[in-house]
Amino acid sequence: IAVNTCGPDTRGWEYIYMRGFPGDSGNYRDGLAQSRFEVIYRMTEPYGLERVEVLRGPSSVMYGQGDAGGIINRTSKQPTGERIREVEVQYGSFDRKQVAFDLGDAIGDSGEFSYRLVGVSLDTNDQDRYPDGHKINRTRNYLAPSFRWQPNVATSLTVLGEFLKDESGEDAYYALAADLSVTKVKMGDYSYSRFAQKQNSIGYQFEHAFNDEWSFKQNARYTDISMDRRALWVEDLQPDGHTYTRTKRSWKDQLQQVSIDSQLHGKISTGAVEHNLLFGMD
Repeated sequence: IAVNTCGPDTRGWEYIYMRGFPGDSGNYRDGLAQSRFEVIYRMTEPYGLERVEVLRGPSSVMYGQGDAGGIINRTSKQPTGERIREVEVQYGSFDRKQVAFDLGDAIGDSGEFSYRLVGVSLDTNDQDRYPDGHKINRTRNYLAPSFRWQPNVATSLTVLGEFLKDESGEDAYYALAADLSVTKVKMGDYSYSRFAQKQNSIGYQFEHAFNDEWSFKQNARYTDISMDRRALWVEDLQPDGHTYTRTKRSWKDQLQQVSIDSQLHGKISTGAVEHNLLFGMD
């Protein structure tokens, strides 16, 4: 599994390759697909995850359309009914400052209701700079509330929300010479280049066991992503060998996606043989 295949990227986009194949169609969050549209990539705040599950190889029988390399499913932190109290403060290279918290607990004595609240605030500079020497700054604010209702051992409903705002610089890359070698000429302009993405979602996970043999599960999520991006690129090298043309581009794109996955799972026996049955639609 390879990440950041194009090098460091202050925008926070995820370039993932598995077994040599791009992972655009194998991108899952809490069991639901996260499609990519044109230039809009999903962002993942690692602190908001409980774990990352990797299934290598083709898996369309279980997950539907995917990539030949496999799929990656990111599992969000959710209420557990246990008391969770965590606060962390980070300071690091390039003036990196981050504060994060993870809070959770049961509501009341019955344990029927529980909650979890995860948050992150980041302000950092990048290892690179613009051609005029300006530092490339990046900020991120993230909040993920969740609530669970579990009236009995057979039924549970979890509602999950996520709010993310990420802002950074753009396109501080190096231009190529006529022989395609990397030069010391850099792209980008502090007064113009910028990148901002807002990513919000709300969804639920419902589970109910009818008896020891049959159970039903449904996951759903609505996502809204907006991106505002401006870039200034150095492109064609002129015949004189030392003059480049510059091109500015801007994007204002938006993506809304609704995902629903319903499953009916059964266990039956015919003589000495036991069967697991799975019916579903997403």
